[in-house]
Amino acid sequence: MFFLDKNVGDKYMEKVTVIIPVYNVEEYIETCLSSVIGQSYKNLEIICVDDCSTDSSYAICCKFKKKDTRIKVLQNESNSGQGYTRNVGVDAANGQYLYFLDPDDWIPEYAIEHLLAKSVESDSDMTVGAMSNYNQQTEEYITGWRDVDQAIALDTYLNWSMCNKLFKRTFYKENSIRQYTGIYEDAATYPIVKRLAKRVSLLHEVTYFYRRFTGKSTMDNWENALKTNDSIDYMIENFITRKIETKDYCLFEAAFTLAKSSIYIINQAMNNGKCKDEIKREFVSKLERQLGEYFPEYGYEKIAVIGSANLNQIYKSFVLEYFPNDLKVPIFNFSSLISLTSKGSIDVDVYHNNTFRKNMVIKDFNKSLWDNIDGSYKIMLVDLLDERTDILQNELGFYTRSEAYDSAFVDGELPIFSTIDRFSNGCSELWMESCDRFAKKINNYGIKVI
Repeated sequence: MFFLDKNVGDKYMEKVTVIIPVYNVEEYIETCLSSVIGQSYKNLEIICVDDCSTDSSYAICCKFKKKDTRIKVLQNESNSGQGYTRNVGVDAANGQYLYFLDPDDWIPEYAIEHLLAKSVESDSDMTVGAMSNYNQQTEEYITGWRDVDQAIALDTYLNWSMCNKLFKRTFYKENSIRQYTGIYEDAATYPIVKRLAKRVSLLHEVTYFYRRFTGKSTMDNWENALKTNDSIDYMIENFITRKIETKDYCLFEAAFTLAKSSIYIINQAMNNGKCKDEIKREFVSKLERQLGEYFPEYGYEKIAVIGSANLNQIYKSFVLEYFPNDLKVPIFNFSSLISLTSKGSIDVDVYHNNTFRKNMVIKDFNKSLWDNIDGSYKIMLVDLLDERTDILQNELGFYTRSEAYDSAFVDGELPIFSTIDRFSNGCSELWMESCDRFAKKINNYGIKVI
């Protein structure tokens, strides 16, 4: 925890410019502005830039301007987006420090004072405080931060917001920083700023309240998510132009986090019937090409998961946190390890009223899973399942006596089967032998198995 002297407000005289981009936030802008004019640190310049609001937001800002001479109200000629609007505020700023605040959020009374004290004492280009999330729908506060010291030590992304960070204006100007004027301006701009900052300080207390689930965020709009590729291009082109290492992990993490978030938004839109499957497929395909081109060294397309549905969920939730689940990481499921490693293949037509179960039986009969696995995978996450069903045996090999098999219809004659009870010693011995065969086959490809 960072403690301050009671008279710190008198100790520092630097002017801080608070920049607030405003667009159709009449429900929240009063709370936002009230939190700024009520700051314990008084040497502020408050710039509200209205992006052609169609509600009363601009009028509310003008009303506050009459009450407090520190407030300036500017207005764009046309609706231009949050990144452009923040840039207008930066161009008009006179303070030694810059602080970005979104109009539906607010800050505690001590925020600017404590951030400034930390910044001046450490001579930092950027000072970061902790953020508390406020759920607009449930009216709950969640302060879910990572250990910020560890994040800096590991050189990771922290978070992608340009808000809740106090920037030295000379640093901002000398590096000609301009925020991205397209969608996801924070995510596209922050990795660049983080890499340019030579000294970053951290304040271990909440200095920002982020209002979530208002329905007004660009992160809630699935059509905006389709423009993610442009944001990633902007990040990477800036790294190249500024001669920052493009294999930088901060850039990798930012790009994949943005891709993962956009796919989540689009999946939600599909679930609600707003987005068609073909639109998603086209978008994901474009992301695959883009990320594969920029980040081949991370080999996200060289990973595969083979085994149970539970392993699939573990992978999605924990194992590969930064890899978008829809991006080219194949999931290979199978019913029986004994059947999978058996040589016998049966080519027959299978009919079932459930397509998924039909495909399960077909894959089990023809062992087609192996057709899709080759030495191109660097890592394979494997769950060697215990046998959950009885095993069928004929002179060709072994097959799964699953519910899908029992309810399927087969066109043509099948070889006569005998049944091996899954609880028998014979089944256990077969399973152990199958584990060895599986390991040898994977090892022949040179794949690392987890």
